[in-house]
Amino acid sequence: MKHLLFYLGMFCFSFSLLAQNQKELKEIVILQKQDTFSLNSLDQQITRKEIQSIPYEDVGVITQKIAGISLKNYGGLGGLKTFSFRGISGNHSVVMLNEFALNNHQVGQIDLGGIQAENIENIRFNSVSDPSFLYPVSSLVAANSLNIQTFENRFSAEKYQLRFNSKYGSFSQLDNYLSLKKGFQNKSVAIYGKRRSFDGAYPFKYMNGENQFDAIRKNNDLLEWNTGIHFSSINEYKRWNAAYHFYQSEKGLPGSVIFYNDFASQRLFTKNHIVNMERIVCKNNFNSKTYGSYQTSEMRYSDPSYLNNKGELIQNYQNNSFSVGEVFNVNWKDSTLDFFGGGEYQLHTLVSQNTTLVYNPKRHIGMFVFGAKIDKKGYLYHLQLNNHQVLTHKIGGFSEYQSIFSGNIFVEKKSVIKVIGLPRLQFKRTMRLPTFGELFINTIYEKELKPELVNQLDLGTSMYLNKFKVGIDLYANLIENKIVAIPTKNLFLWSVQNVGKVFTQGADLSIERNFLNESTISIKTKGIYSFQSALDYSSKTSPSYKQQIAYIPKHTGILDLNVEFYKKVSFNWSATILSSRYVLNENINSNLVSGFTLSDVSIAYSFKTKKQSEFKCNFSVKNLFNASYQYIRYYVMPGRNYLISLSYAFQ
Repeated sequence: MKHLLFYLGMFCFSFSLLAQNQKELKEIVILQKQDTFSLNSLDQQITRKEIQSIPYEDVGVITQKIAGISLKNYGGLGGLKTFSFRGISGNHSVVMLNEFALNNHQVGQIDLGGIQAENIENIRFNSVSDPSFLYPVSSLVAANSLNIQTFENRFSAEKYQLRFNSKYGSFSQLDNYLSLKKGFQNKSVAIYGKRRSFDGAYPFKYMNGENQFDAIRKNNDLLEWNTGIHFSSINEYKRWNAAYHFYQSEKGLPGSVIFYNDFASQRLFTKNHIVNMERIVCKNNFNSKTYGSYQTSEMRYSDPSYLNNKGELIQNYQNNSFSVGEVFNVNWKDSTLDFFGGGEYQLHTLVSQNTTLVYNPKRHIGMFVFGAKIDKKGYLYHLQLNNHQVLTHKIGGFSEYQSIFSGNIFVEKKSVIKVIGLPRLQFKRTMRLPTFGELFINTIYEKELKPELVNQLDLGTSMYLNKFKVGIDLYANLIENKIVAIPTKNLFLWSVQNVGKVFTQGADLSIERNFLNESTISIKTKGIYSFQSALDYSSKTSPSYKQQIAYIPKHTGILDLNVEFYKKVSFNWSATILSSRYVLNENINSNLVSGFTLSDVSIAYSFKTKKQSEFKCNFSVKNLFNASYQYIRYYVMPGRNYLISLSYAFQ
């Protein structure tokens, strides 16, 4: 009964502000973030202009431009892409689409390879979120948040706006995107659609011991659709947003090359529906947002060559998530003190047919946050307390109840200190729950997995050094009950390791410089370097004690050069440098995956017409020097490949 009362109270709280008298409201806050690049690694942005200079294929590729992020890429276009940040798995980060969290409690992480990039206005990565953004509670209590803002979500009173993009590339890549937005006096409607296909039959070379063999990647095709509709309404005091997104894909699962054969035939079918609604209100110095989201993901795995009595294996999963919440921000004492807080209720279920799922689980989660932002005497203070109330229904009618507290303390100097710059300090404690897959699917079965806890300490600064913008962050993380998942035969079957304690320490360095900024020519450079030492401290008797955690590179680097002529012709060069990694926590030569360096180049031409139209043509060469490389062992990546992109924007 106490749990029922708790969730009923949580639900009522989330809608409590709807009954307020709106007659006294004076203004409306429109949450449009500034497209500015920050050298604070706790708050990083990638703008639309930067994205257009990258030969991107999806959001996963773009996130490599964020300091501290390590991408796990399982096969290029259409392949699974997940990330970690400073040795902390992506399960601790919330991925948001237009400030709505994307949920998948079956696997815990969002596949960034399935999120389209053509309509992105900016990407923002936060470890400390400004309360005025009114992000959902689930992102405020997470270790980090990755928010993707799209063209369709931005309100516009323009009568018509149009975006079109078409790509054609190597290995029969074909990608078309179209979006139309209609503006009224205080309303706007946008509808979009995208189709992408790819046969994935790229050649590769692979060294097996001292022997090299050449082959063609097979069963690596992809066909996917994205579509949706956005609605926005604004009056003097409030804003409504509603959106529907649909995603469908069919892809082959080529598997790791060590098991590779020409008869691989495993397939994965995915279908996602997302419905989001939010209401933003401003009353004097009080801002609030009420939001709700329903998401369902259907997944079917097929293996027609499976050796059993039926001669095939078909597994169906349906992951359902419902969330509703309220978040608010109160300004006090002439902008020097803000109080913020909120609550969110989530319900997650997983239903399966013909699978190894031993139970159809259900989980209720209540999340609460309360904090203050203090702007006083040249310093900015951010203090925050979080609480998770979790009720998980398990096998045999047993329910497990957990109450977990966490928090965040952040201090930043607002004015420059000579030599030091703008120093900042943060301590943050967060947690993530074991996923349904980790708990209940016996192919990745770990019965007694505990929540993974993370303690983060960051000391950083931003400064100018001889016309260079420089950002430096030193950090240390203590991860307790670390959960590691590693693919086995293919990308659908995984094994889980709980390695106990992991201590991570490292540094992020960002440098940016504009050498020329004239009407005829501009030259911009940017570099990012990350050092990560993520060591297993679980047991002194373990062979992996004080050794690097699987697939965490010690050194990562990004170098970008952009040259623009007459603001019409641009040349872009980008290099990605990744040091060697280990496939297991035992750091021996047989577990070593070699590092690599990649170079991508592109040249673009764009022009604008008097009718507020812009045309752009881009030609890109990825993996310019045809390097043979892998992010994950046995999941080989494409060699040199090409991409032509044509885009059109009206207003």
